[in-house]
Amino acid sequence: MLGPPRTECLEHIAKEVARHRPTHLVIDLGPWPFTPDPGMLTALSEVHRGWVIRGFKVGYSATRPASRGAAVVVMHRADDMDGIVAATAEQAMDALRKGLRRVPDPLTRLGAGKVQPKNRPSTLATQVVTQGITWITKARTGMESPFAEHLVRTYGITGVAGALGPALEGAIGRLEATLGPFESQLVLSVIATFNGCSFCGPGHLYTANLLYFEETGELLPLDEEAVTTWTQQVDHAILDTYRERLTDRQWHPVLDLIERAYALRDPDEPVEGELDRVLREAIDAWALINECSLQLAENPLVPMHPRVARARRLQAAYREAREAHRERRAA
Repeated sequence: MLGPPRTECLEHIAKEVARHRPTHLVIDLGPWPFTPDPGMLTALSEVHRGWVIRGFKVGYSATRPASRGAAVVVMHRADDMDGIVAATAEQAMDALRKGLRRVPDPLTRLGAGKVQPKNRPSTLATQVVTQGITWITKARTGMESPFAEHLVRTYGITGVAGALGPALEGAIGRLEATLGPFESQLVLSVIATFNGCSFCGPGHLYTANLLYFEETGELLPLDEEAVTTWTQQVDHAILDTYRERLTDRQWHPVLDLIERAYALRDPDEPVEGELDRVLREAIDAWALINECSLQLAENPLVPMHPRVARARRLQAAYREAREAHRERRAA
């Protein structure tokens, strides 16, 4: 197990690996913020690729979601779809010893095990397919997917058009059928936030806010603008933030749902009942989605539900109310 990498110590890490010749290698990022610049990501992904080529199984651990998200970017760029990222070094090492795999395992559990995940290059074919998917999605739902090309490049044209697409739609459909649109969007925001995704975490919370505002004319005590800051905190601090913001009795069922979704991120947590089953399925689905959305260089805030994606007046009214609330809090 090695400590948090920095650009100046990558060569030292490589030498240590060569000297000790471990079977499994875990880079423990611990509680430290790990938000490397693009050069750092490139350097670490090249070193990571070298470890994998030499036959090592590599994992990362971090108690901050943003650091876990950065680790996924490194592994993805190194074309290591088996590498593990976990909240603790012990969990990461245990997963490596058990032979767990970051991307193939959720694909298999969702019934898309034949899909071959890989960091494929951008080609004319992937760009054409991406344009088609983007156009169809926009026309059907009003929603935008800026990481569509990453989906196609990661899971392949036949993978996205074949088993994976229906598997993801099925997971989303079953979650919404169980919880309804509002709570589904809130849960998806929680899942993506703990995955360290600065596109899906704020986007799904924004959507939950729109749905709640549409129904009640009121604001949730959770502001999507704060999510990226939350991902820089350690996990228990984020959970404490949810608990502090959702203290009123009306939010207790929602808080229970958030805490259960967080607990089920641990693969050793037993699944008990139908709610747990659809939550675990959503966790698997968003692990696959965030594998791609984490690759984005920019993270636009867009609604992620068909009805509110088209509701321009609702979006404008919500933004006006939320901005006024922010100004009152800042005063």
